[in-house]
Amino acid sequence: MEKASKEIAAIRFEVDKLAKQVASTELEINCGKKVVETVLLNLIELLMTQLIKLDGISADGDMKLQRRMQVKRVQKYIETLDVLKIRNSALGSMANERIPGPVVVTTKWETF
Repeated sequence: MEKASKEIAAIRFEVDKLAKQVASTELEINCGKKVVETVLLNLIELLMTQLIKLDGISADGDMKLQRRMQVKRVQKYIETLDVLKIRNSALGSMANERIPGPVVVTTKWETF
């Protein structure tokens, strides 16, 4: 039981660090800044690793509840990153659309 508690605490600590990275990445994308997609993929992979670790912990009672809470938390961050991945790719296509085309300057003004 104590071993499970220590493992869950270690995973919680790792997830806390990853959560900060998710939040900063989310802030960048929400501000319109495109993020390299590998950053998002790496975060997802690291969170999936934590899910696998949580899956390997056998716990009863309160520890089982704590493990379940951490699993849901990690899943929420992964879902957030999936949404951010879509928004981030949209930023790339929108940036291409925002580039102005050639400007045509004319000196012939219509007078009314």
